[in-house]
Amino acid sequence: MGIKDFECLTLADIASRSETNKMDITKDIVEMLNKENAIFDDMLWRPGNMGGGHKYIIRTGLPKATWTKLYQGVPHSKSTTAQVTETFGRLETASQIDVRLYDQVKNPTQLRYSEDIACKESLYQSLATAIFYENQSVNEERITGLSPRFNDKTNAKNKVNVLDAGGTSAYNRSIWLVGWGEEGAFGIYPDGDTGVAGLTMKNRKDFTAFDSNNNPYTVDRTEFKWNCGFCLKDWRKVVRIANIDKASLKTAGTVNDTCADLAWFMDKALDSIIAPSNVRLAFYMTRETLSAFKSQIKKKSNIYFTIGEYLGRLRVPSYQGVPIRIVDALDVDETQVQ
Repeated sequence: MGIKDFECLTLADIASRSETNKMDITKDIVEMLNKENAIFDDMLWRPGNMGGGHKYIIRTGLPKATWTKLYQGVPHSKSTTAQVTETFGRLETASQIDVRLYDQVKNPTQLRYSEDIACKESLYQSLATAIFYENQSVNEERITGLSPRFNDKTNAKNKVNVLDAGGTSAYNRSIWLVGWGEEGAFGIYPDGDTGVAGLTMKNRKDFTAFDSNNNPYTVDRTEFKWNCGFCLKDWRKVVRIANIDKASLKTAGTVNDTCADLAWFMDKALDSIIAPSNVRLAFYMTRETLSAFKSQIKKKSNIYFTIGEYLGRLRVPSYQGVPIRIVDALDVDETQVQ
């Protein structure tokens, strides 16, 4: 099954199918996501198949095949499966403006809009961080992202998809190769939700607030709620290049280059993906890591690195046809993955 057949949709797809009276809100939301968090250009979404999240079944064992000979029976066997449930988390924020302030500004609408933009940006940054770093076993009200799932290169079943770039300090970076789609990774939201992939916005123009003395006053309040989750159906569709020493990135491409060979690791990551044609692949890294990668490949005759158009965006770098996306949420000091 190719990527074109997936039931998953991007945020832009969902926005384009929203009700007409919500288009001003949803269109704006999608534009902000595209500008600030490249991961949301690529991430596919689908409704969860149960009230609290999304349930799926993975096969954990195959029936046993037996060599036989004449007059010998065949023992029966069966496969084994395991049930996995990914749950929703809920992000919320709100802004409120004293309605009396509107009498003192030239453009009240612009003031309201500027406050809403800040709320949206807070949600986007929080979710981008969660997709890579949150752990529901630590904070049960949140979701589990990628790092907790790919944080053991020694004993975990998916250790083959955790590549060690050699950094041993507490100041490392990671490059992620993620395959988006129903057979890989995707976002989930409650079925029947009226927002965009679970993201809703409600404005209360005559909301009563209270000051520190419990005296009431009227505000214009906008509330944002994002009911969403993250599902990784098949870990073989994701690879983490871990332990990239942050300090070494500055030496990339110089005569004293101590940085890991990023192109070599990205090649290895691509080779590790099972059935890549079934997902939409993308690399994710920090700006500094991308700069180091570019510095290294300038020293080589590398025909696999190109810059072109991707999903309507210009000047998007790609390696072996896979887009390289900058995610500022990855600019976090990571301890060594062991």
